[in-house]
Amino acid sequence: MACLRVRDKIFASMPPDESWVAIRLAEGENRSLAGERPDVFSVPDHYRNSTMVVVDLAAVDAQVAGPS
Repeated sequence: MACLRVRDKIFASMPPDESWVAIRLAEGENRSLAGERPDVFSVPDHYRNSTMVVVDLAAVDAQVAGPS
């Protein structure tokens, strides 16, 4: 699994098949996003005690991605 680190802490990770990415967010943002857009964002059980959110890359649309 590929990981991006900032100051020795994992900021983001992606599996070899690149179907999703896990991103560290500010406290509470992960659950907020998962509640607003459960089709795109989720907080699996193994991330429930962290600030990570999983992004389903196949479900990302222009609204989620933001301006290019």
